[in-house]
Amino acid sequence: MKAALTSRRREVRARLRAARRARKGPPSKWRRRLLMAAIILLLLLLHLCQEEPPPTVGRPVTPTPPPPAKIEEPPPPKAPPIRRRIAKRERPEYESTAPTKKPWLDAFRLQVAGRSLKLATCFEGVERPGAVRWVASLDAKSGEVGEHSLEPVANGVVLTRAQKKCLIAALSEPPYRLEGAEPSPTPERVAMVLEF
Repeated sequence: MKAALTSRRREVRARLRAARRARKGPPSKWRRRLLMAAIILLLLLLHLCQEEPPPTVGRPVTPTPPPPAKIEEPPPPKAPPIRRRIAKRERPEYESTAPTKKPWLDAFRLQVAGRSLKLATCFEGVERPGAVRWVASLDAKSGEVGEHSLEPVANGVVLTRAQKKCLIAALSEPPYRLEGAEPSPTPERVAMVLEF
């Protein structure tokens, strides 16, 4: 059996070799075409890659001399200080008038003080007393306030967002009634310190 198996292997190997040789055969058309295209491409590249032309014979190029070194010039001498006095000019006296007190300011303060019960509810639960500076824009004719700013005075208690909202609501509604207020193109800025 061993001998039969060995002879069978030899036969199969021989057949495989014969099949390979038959398959190789003469080179196919596409191989020939590919080879020809590669040769043509090589010839074109050689034709395009010409050697650089030799340098033209002419006047010898003279090297440019280096730029001359800069000579540092000493700084110009300082101008002597001017010691002349300016002549005194006569100017008119500055006349300033004291700002006139707004006629409605006292009424405004009284109305803010009248809201103290509403304002006190905003500070419920605060552990220690303090003060808050309130700055706002007031339209004296309509009595409406806006652009509120609430800041603790000195080392006062820092207000929470809910407390600020409560204070602004209490200070804004209802509008103030200010008699004798004249219409103004811009709102007046008012400031007060509220203690609690």
